[in-house]
Amino acid sequence: MKKHMVTKRWKILNSEVVFNNDWYRLRKDIVQLPSGVVINDYFVSELKSVAMIFAITPERQVIFVRQYRHGVKQVLLELPAGTYNNGDVPEKVASRELFEETGYKAPELIFLGRVVGYPTKDSHHIDLFLAKAVKYCGANYPEETEDIEVVLIPLRRLLNFISRGDIMVSGTISCIIKALLHLKKINSKM
Repeated sequence: MKKHMVTKRWKILNSEVVFNNDWYRLRKDIVQLPSGVVINDYFVSELKSVAMIFAITPERQVIFVRQYRHGVKQVLLELPAGTYNNGDVPEKVASRELFEETGYKAPELIFLGRVVGYPTKDSHHIDLFLAKAVKYCGANYPEETEDIEVVLIPLRRLLNFISRGDIMVSGTISCIIKALLHLKKINSKM
């Protein structure tokens, strides 16, 4: 068996923010690799981290939002999610975003874990939550920059949606898989 080598961290020789506004922050690092090679312009996006929620109704419908995403210029199907700043409690952000985007409220949240989307060039993470037996409490009220359609998908059809490419956002797929694994542990009948 081959011995596993431990990868070493890069040494940051200099770091500066080259662009910063409410939506996006870009950092330029000068880094030295363990081999001694120096990279003078390694850019990292410092996006806000996200809380995402897999919300399921008593009728075993999973709540999604469909909205336009300008980065890829497509309308995509995603789980409700929202960004938070340092100091925000991820559970509260997940609950708030579920209600704002869909009109549903969660009686309880289960933390499923944390994932990173693009760790090569992006510093943010996504905290994943599960909410069972969510209740509709009134119309959604998305932010003025959001145009959201609420979509309910039967739990049993989620993997078909992923395999067909109808659901293609990596964070959403990660949350679905983690939620299905959690639900399967609790109830072997899906």
